[in-house]
Amino acid sequence: MVLRRGGRCIVLFIVLAVAAVFTVGMAFASDEAKGHRAPGQFDLEQARAERQMLHDRLSREMPVGTSEQRVRVVVSDEERAQIADSDEWRLRVGIVKTLGVPPIIFDASPAGIHGSHGSRTVGVTDGSVWAVTLESPGATAVRLHFTDFDLAPGAKLYLHTERGEAFGPYTNRGPLGTGEFWSHTIAGDTVTVQTSNSGRGRSWFTIPDIGYMDLTKVHGNPTPDPQTGEQLCSFNANCVENANCNSIPPAIQSARDAMAHMEFVSGAFLYYCSGGLLADTDSSSQIPYFLTANHCLSSNKVASSLQAFFQYEVACNGTCPTLYFYNQEPPPYPRTLGATVKSSNSGGDYTLLQLSEAAPSGSFFLGWTSTPVANSNGTALYRISHPGGAPQAYSTHSVDTSAPTCSSWPRGERIYSRDTLGATEGGSSGSPVLNSSGQAVGQLSGACGFNVNDVCDSTANATVDGALAYYWSSVAPFLDPAGGCTVTENPEVSCSDGVDNDCDGATDSNDSDCFGGSCTPAGQLCTANSECCSNSCKGKPGAKKCK
Repeated sequence: MVLRRGGRCIVLFIVLAVAAVFTVGMAFASDEAKGHRAPGQFDLEQARAERQMLHDRLSREMPVGTSEQRVRVVVSDEERAQIADSDEWRLRVGIVKTLGVPPIIFDASPAGIHGSHGSRTVGVTDGSVWAVTLESPGATAVRLHFTDFDLAPGAKLYLHTERGEAFGPYTNRGPLGTGEFWSHTIAGDTVTVQTSNSGRGRSWFTIPDIGYMDLTKVHGNPTPDPQTGEQLCSFNANCVENANCNSIPPAIQSARDAMAHMEFVSGAFLYYCSGGLLADTDSSSQIPYFLTANHCLSSNKVASSLQAFFQYEVACNGTCPTLYFYNQEPPPYPRTLGATVKSSNSGGDYTLLQLSEAAPSGSFFLGWTSTPVANSNGTALYRISHPGGAPQAYSTHSVDTSAPTCSSWPRGERIYSRDTLGATEGGSSGSPVLNSSGQAVGQLSGACGFNVNDVCDSTANATVDGALAYYWSSVAPFLDPAGGCTVTENPEVSCSDGVDNDCDGATDSNDSDCFGGSCTPAGQLCTANSECCSNSCKGKPGAKKCK
């Protein structure tokens, strides 16, 4: 029996005692939440126009000669080979390359600007512009690692390319407020770093590393259009289904706006996974909780580098708009940068994140249920994922309680199912799996079977998800802070129905929203029961309080 995560394989012992029912060592009432949508709608064409305007302005302000005198960051063939030489359970797509000594250093004050590596400076109306261009030959895309980042009030940093991409401004202590961050990903092998400085206060930063992505080591040289027998990208298996080529149930269709392609830096490498936004039961907030797999990422250091790309899809049989291939400007898909870990464990293979930025306009927050499904044979499951970093793929599954289990993935902690439509691949890891109501019940760990190198062999292989029911008690404080209470009124106005409608722990006359007339709230002084909203006045004479 072989186990696969993220497209890699590890041999494990066979566990054949599949008839026994795995019992989770915890007891809890079933909780659930409905999904909901963020306000607004992301306009791709408007985003494209705004990016073009920013790029044009930055190009006009860039000091003459910046792009001619470049800082070259060379990655050797041996280093590039490490991208493909991976037995990890995540899809490795790049390598971190240290710039060496000295790194790129920027230091600006009212007395002047000091920049390393042949950077250029030019005066503008309200201050000065400094820029330096980096080139890492052969890269499909690059990211920059900033440290000691601290810009004076009014100072701004941008990234832009000759292809037309532009990001920023990055200000103050950076997007995470810590002085350290990995930039947005730039398509191609060249990027210009550009700052505008007002001359007030001191600004500085260091760029010690570059993230070098070479997707040819992962996908070869793909063609932009689907080939005969294919629905998605040329690097995907033929059985992988384009989400736009299928009739998807309405509850699952809404969930497509919750799913994201993940890109992050871990140690010396860059990786792909999938994940999705989760709702919580506090309807007054839209905290961007995000579910993925523990084997994708589990630490705040790695989570801080996360880019989550939303609404990344392609029309049925359309040109595959991979983010960085084909030497063209990629579409400005909505994305967020940075996250923090709220809860994570290898048991159940889950990580619950909180994104550092608000979810894009129109995003959907998945509902969820803690009802176990691992032992409910035949239960239909649904998934949207990003196999190999491709646009949205669609797959359906059926819980199979007779599927043999891999030794480190017991049933109950994991959900075993058979693919009934489509498939998952490396890069799909972490994608939430949904029930027929569109509620998350777990997230993808990988596959277990006898032929896991063939993702299309659903007879020999089972798809395996970490079970939300198994680790529910660990994420409940975030997803269900009221402990099973669902806010239906805020403030509470139904003051005689015996229900805590606003989930504040007080019901009817004991709720401060329901105080009125001569009724005295709990904790206030009283002399008789009739004075209290609770009709209970207790304590020593002269010091009685409403209970």
